[in-house]
Amino acid sequence: MQFPRIALPIRPNQLDSVVTWLQGVPMSDRTMIDVAGKAFSVPRLLKRAIQVLTALGLTALVTLVIIAANSMLTAKGGTIAGFNTWLSFIQQPEVIGTMVLTAVVTVFYLQWEKPSSGGVRR
Repeated sequence: MQFPRIALPIRPNQLDSVVTWLQGVPMSDRTMIDVAGKAFSVPRLLKRAIQVLTALGLTALVTLVIIAANSMLTAKGGTIAGFNTWLSFIQQPEVIGTMVLTAVVTVFYLQWEKPSSGGVRR
């Protein structure tokens, strides 16, 4: 791509910075993530992986609460029996696969849907 001649007094060593400014600066492959009130610069892929793992953990926790509460409210043996039931349920490959697929699709959909405005992106 050829740029038109600029009629400003520019020294040859400044030309590269002007061309870079005209072409635009490429986006960084790093992003910020907040952990316990502190911001860290991490690669985008790592941030997405952390989001997926967080969704998996929350889904497993909600499932544990539901199954343990169900076990406590019925005459099936209390909290320990509920935990054992949850453990046998959560270890099934189709359950894990469904949780991973749902988390990955949700994270990437939210990233795709987010409008790319000219403002500061997080």
